Amino acid sequence: MQNRLTSIKLMAINTKLPAKTEMLSIREHSRNLNVSFFHKLSKGPRQEKKTGEIDYVVQLSITKSIKHRLLAAFIPLIVYMSDAVGTQMEAFVIRDFSLHTRLKFRRYFMRHLVITIAIASTLAVLLFAFSITFHEGIRLAIALSVSLFFSIISSVFTGLFLPLLFRSLRLDPANASGPIATIIQDILSITIYFSIASMLL
Repeated sequence: MQNRLTSIKLMAINTKLPAKTEMLSIREHSRNLNVSFFHKLSKGPRQEKKTGEIDYVVQLSITKSIKHRLLAAFIPLIVYMSDAVGTQMEAFVIRDFSLHTRLKFRRYFMRHLVITIAIASTLAVLLFAFSITFHEGIRLAIALSVSLFFSIISSVFTGLFLPLLFRSLRLDPANASGPIATIIQDILSITIYFSIASMLL
């Protein structure tokens, strides 16, 4: 009788052990699922944030490279226009200096300044319309037109004041119309162009 009771107890313990082990395995499995879920949940947004930041950096670098290429494409136009106006002004100034010994400089300067402003305004408006039509960027169009305007205005310095400086030093004003004026005007034009572009773009 006692042996039968012990055998029944052992059978009950054996039947309970798989149930307990099965419950433990289910709990462990659910715990692992919860840990993996929260791990993915905490890790996912960071990865999305990193990929978003990388995409933003790539897009920003592409847009900057496009802007730099567009700015570089208009450097010859800005430089040549200011050089052309400055060279033409030098020709008139040197001729007038040789023909008129008593030249009223203030009146002469104002006349050339008004003509230069008219030329600069006309070319700046045309460049603005061209840039808006073909590039569709308002800030780029403003930067180009303003840079062209002030670059042409700066040609008053090389076209008028540089021959006057040579004349006051008792040198031939025609020497100011050579490479000296061209180099100075190119430096002024590029400096004005990139200064305005860096402020507006």
